[in-house]
Amino acid sequence: MAANRSVKRSIKTDKRNYLETLATEAEEAAYQKGTKDMYSITKILAGKFAKP
Repeated sequence: MAANRSVKRSIKTDKRNYLETLATEAEEAAYQKGTKDMYSITKILAGKFAKP
């Protein structure tokens, strides 16, 4: 049970770090007027992305 909890915690922290890096990349793209990059990152963050 303890191992299961630690795995779930690590998954949560990994997901949080991933989303934070994506948000940072979106902010940089907005600053540099990279609208295509910003739009695609925003779609990923919103959960609205097509799987090929």
